[in-house]
Amino acid sequence: RFTPDDADLNWLAGFDLAHTGDCSRLEHAVPFLARACPVSYDFSNRSWSYAEPLLPYVRYAVFSRPGAGEREAAALAEAAHRAGPGTVVVTRGSRGALVSRDGVPHLQPVMPVEVVDTLGAGDSFVARLLVALLDGAPVPSAAAQAAAYAAEVCTHEGAFGHPRVFSDPHTAPAR
Repeated sequence: RFTPDDADLNWLAGFDLAHTGDCSRLEHAVPFLARACPVSYDFSNRSWSYAEPLLPYVRYAVFSRPGAGEREAAALAEAAHRAGPGTVVVTRGSRGALVSRDGVPHLQPVMPVEVVDTLGAGDSFVARLLVALLDGAPVPSAAAQAAAYAAEVCTHEGAFGHPRVFSDPHTAPAR
């Protein structure tokens, strides 16, 4: 298990943001990371009991709730705000996203596209949103940029489930 030391934290202090999430296995380190720079944490679809102890150390909290309606997403954002983060994002799949900054919610619809694969759409949305917010964009503009980027990602095949037949280089004719 990785535990950041002082050298890691000094290095991290040179960045505007550290983004991590539930798959990183860094839950134990989040309080230390937060001392070095602002932390963004992707809780994915994890439970409130998982998220709650980490929220006081997180500046940007991201939740994935594809089945959530507007009220459920807003209630989650409000609860998360009370626990600490200034910005809370609830991605809702084809229902769009709720981005709440300092308790002011913004509903962002998806951008319609011819979908090839949705793999990576949520991560792309979050990445573009964070970059835009860190660049000083207001939430509506940042969320629109994020939705456009996520939509563009949906027009490409993702990394899984698209097998290709490759010729064996040992049997292929030489060129």
